[in-house]
Amino acid sequence: MGTPKLLPAAHEACNRAGLLRFVAVATLAWSAAVAAAVDDDLPAAERQVLLDLYRDTDGANWSTNDGWSTPHDEDNYTCQWHGVICDEHWQHVQKLVLDSNNLAGTLPANLGTLGELRGLSLSGNRLTGSVPSLARLRRLEYLDLSRNQLTGNLPDLSDLVAMESFHVSDNQLSGTLPALDAMRHLQFFVIANNRFSGPLPPLTALTELKEFSASANAFVGPVPAIAGLPLLHDFFLSDNALDGTMPSLADLPQLRYFRVGNNRLTGALPSLAGVPNLQELDVRGNRLEGLLPEPPPRIAGARLCPNALTHPSAAPGRDARWSKITKTDPWWRDCGGER
Repeated sequence: MGTPKLLPAAHEACNRAGLLRFVAVATLAWSAAVAAAVDDDLPAAERQVLLDLYRDTDGANWSTNDGWSTPHDEDNYTCQWHGVICDEHWQHVQKLVLDSNNLAGTLPANLGTLGELRGLSLSGNRLTGSVPSLARLRRLEYLDLSRNQLTGNLPDLSDLVAMESFHVSDNQLSGTLPALDAMRHLQFFVIANNRFSGPLPPLTALTELKEFSASANAFVGPVPAIAGLPLLHDFFLSDNALDGTMPSLADLPQLRYFRVGNNRLTGALPSLAGVPNLQELDVRGNRLEGLLPEPPPRIAGARLCPNALTHPSAAPGRDARWSKITKTDPWWRDCGGER
């Protein structure tokens, strides 16, 4: 006898059952693959950095800790934790954004393990201790640790070759600045309101620099050369202990704000012909002398006194222009008697 043939209805039912079994198996396999791709591919060392951060900064009392507080729950993927941004395949942490989130404590020493990190933003918290090593963070483009309670020296910055925006203002950081030359793409360097001291490093290699803000520290020595930086628009060094003469302001076509007030600078003001877009000049509280140069065409505000600048000058028209710019008539009213 031959193999009995199934009736059409039975044959269709058999095929349907087989198809359902296939779909069920395939769905389970797909789900497992997705789970592995989503979570298991995030390196354990990177996940450990996050767990250490949570532990060391009193994570239970963060303003928002969604995901962080239950790290071992099923379907709680690390890349979905509050403030954690991963690459599109959820294989590496790329950004960590926890500004004003009530972090209180120290940053983990293994921060450099996040080798694919592009952005780290933890401003406006209560972080204490020192900034940990930033070695191996060669892809880091943005760092904001401002408005915390960090102390100690800045670590070596030579591995930050992709850095564009570096913010550590409003802390209690101290010591001398490390070299900045490796950060060739640096655009914003903001370290105001700390306790840094010693000389400022050279800046001429930072050809993409747009803002340099280091006011309210204890820097000494000369103002670094900035002539020829084509994109520089804000330069803030007020309230330090800088000495020597003013730097050349030649070939600074984008410079808008230049503030070096309340230092110990001597000599004359340089020519302002190289800063056609300058809007504000603050040189008050130094030991400058000599004649004022011709003001640039777009300047709208200036603070010139107290200083030992020569006044009145032999150019009444120039004096009148500076009086209008300073909104003080005559401009030397707060500089003392005739010199």
